[in-house]
Amino acid sequence: MSNYRNIDPDRLAGMLKALANPTRLKVFLRLVQCCSGGRTRQARRQMPGELCACVGELGEKLNIAASTLSHHVRKLREAGLVDIQRHGQHMVCRVAEAPLRELSEFFGGLPALGCCAT
Repeated sequence: MSNYRNIDPDRLAGMLKALANPTRLKVFLRLVQCCSGGRTRQARRQMPGELCACVGELGEKLNIAASTLSHHVRKLREAGLVDIQRHGQHMVCRVAEAPLRELSEFFGGLPALGCCAT
């Protein structure tokens, strides 16, 4: 069970708030999905070994306008869920490992549903 005393409630709330928006959640899930099985063409060359995707590719796959995508990726970055680096003309986005691990530990440490049923 996770040690809840080590969890910063404000930080956790910020991550959950960012993921509460359906578009941001789609972007985040797509980033996790596309990065888990390999890296994008540009990202493989630019950041070998990193789990990342070019922001433009994310927008194309999700059919999201560039300005809308930029807004949502910025919110995910502000929440600490993704890191962004510029590589030439490409903005490369990757899932930040520590916050993802924190969320996983938090949800993995919650009691199973029905444990408090009467």
